[in-house]
Amino acid sequence: DVLHTFLINRSITDLATIEIVPAGIRLKSVQSAELVTGPSASACNTFDRPDTIHAQALSNIKLTDLTATIQLPPLCVAAISFGIDDKA
Repeated sequence: DVLHTFLINRSITDLATIEIVPAGIRLKSVQSAELVTGPSASACNTFDRPDTIHAQALSNIKLTDLTATIQLPPLCVAAISFGIDDKA
């Protein structure tokens, strides 16, 4: 089984520490994790610079049986899929 999560940090300057504590579910693994971000709130992709805002791997996830703790950089959207055991 899989738990899909989508997280947003709208802060322009601050990291966001997110703790996920799903009730009745044991988090077994991180199956995939990536975020989309850019260097500033006014950043945009252009034909000359198509990768200013881009997807990248999200690797700073601390996982225990009951919680996942994630550090999100400013101005990002993250998608994380956890392998779960729903018989916790």
